[in-house]
Amino acid sequence: MEIVKLDKNIHNRAAFDCGESDLNNYLGQTANQHAKKEVARTFVLSDPTLPNKVVGFYALAITKVSLTELPPKLASLYPNEVYCALISRLAVDLTEQNKGYGGVVLIDAVKRIIAAAEDMPVPMIIVDAKNTKAKKWYEGYGFKSLPNQPNRLFMPVKAARDMLGAG
Repeated sequence: MEIVKLDKNIHNRAAFDCGESDLNNYLGQTANQHAKKEVARTFVLSDPTLPNKVVGFYALAITKVSLTELPPKLASLYPNEVYCALISRLAVDLTEQNKGYGGVVLIDAVKRIIAAAEDMPVPMIIVDAKNTKAKKWYEGYGFKSLPNQPNRLFMPVKAARDMLGAG
């Protein structure tokens, strides 16, 4: 398996189905537009023997988090709002779920964010869980809920480095 930037000329976005229509629609209709507009970058997990098939994907973007959204101890570290990396979408095709590919995709996203944090300030990674099941899944990787937004989770980049043994 390999993870590469989405290429509409290679990857069959229409065949992807994760069971969530908004995620399917994002990959099929919005991801390329976001890339052209510098809004987000989408990466796909594919099998080199079947390069057209999208096994899973994630999208990275930037988001602003106000200090009032953060736990007080964390908020005290920053003078005002903080810009964070956002894993804005993450999904695995129904035919490939429960095979560990979600973790593969998430870890790749975290590694890319850590690499970016070497050259620009990226204090935290933010994810928006679609539901309780997704929230629990992210918590299994060490993400924690923001105090007043239980389905918006965060992980300091330092903790991400430690998690991957890169700290």
